[in-house]
Amino acid sequence: MINKDKLTALVMMLLVWGLAGGLCGALFACLQQVLAAIGLSAWQSPLVAAVAAATTAAF
Repeated sequence: MINKDKLTALVMMLLVWGLAGGLCGALFACLQQVLAAIGLSAWQSPLVAAVAAATTAAF
């Protein structure tokens, strides 16, 4: 049986990770659009990989 404290911690963890995932997804989508707009779509893969590594290290 899950007590109230564990349930609260679980809900907060899901909320925080959900918001973090939404933020990372928005950053990647924005980066993709900016690269396409300025004509640097060939750099998309390396830059997205670098941003993913940086955001993973930040968490």
